[in-house]
Amino acid sequence: MQTNNNTPLQHCNRVKNANPNYTVPSNHTTRLAFVRDLVEKSQKINIVKSDAAVYMRPATNRKKIYYPDREKAMRALATVFCEHVNLVTHQVQISLRNAADSCGLSTISQNELNKTKVDKNYAPKPSISRASRAFKDMVDLGWIVAHKEWQVWDKHAGQWLDKYFEVTELFFKALGITPERVARQRDARLKYLRKKGINSGLTADQLGFM
Repeated sequence: MQTNNNTPLQHCNRVKNANPNYTVPSNHTTRLAFVRDLVEKSQKINIVKSDAAVYMRPATNRKKIYYPDREKAMRALATVFCEHVNLVTHQVQISLRNAADSCGLSTISQNELNKTKVDKNYAPKPSISRASRAFKDMVDLGWIVAHKEWQVWDKHAGQWLDKYFEVTELFFKALGITPERVARQRDARLKYLRKKGINSGLTADQLGFM
């Protein structure tokens, strides 16, 4: 524990949630088998120490190892991303803010809690800085593509959020999934969507846009 000389409040350097994790919602009953497999692999395999991670380390600016807290944050986010990945576009269909909330990486500062004591109607703003740092490491490792123009400003949180981002081939490799299997899953999903679209009466142009 450390004490700030300017205030009687004490704070701890340890993270608020030492073991972030993601639990699949009970209403996710129609998940694809491949998605279920991805989630299970992400919980069993330490992707931060995978061959794909080790191979990419020299290409990053980070020289130090990933400390346990950062490693756990990256693994927790990976599981969330596996649950929400689109098998055709590889877009992760959940915002980083919601992903952080769902695996326990969001925090409320003491300053925000103090504001609620002063104003009972005040809604404290959560911080996702821990998730953001882990997310940046995943981008640096080549697992995630998240261009700046894809970001959006969250007025409530007062910070930038990654509204649109995609997992890459390296992300799947880190989970032990070969590019060939990923391609087969994409083709199978496209075939299903095409058949579903035709049965729904969509035109060729509408199917192509979809």
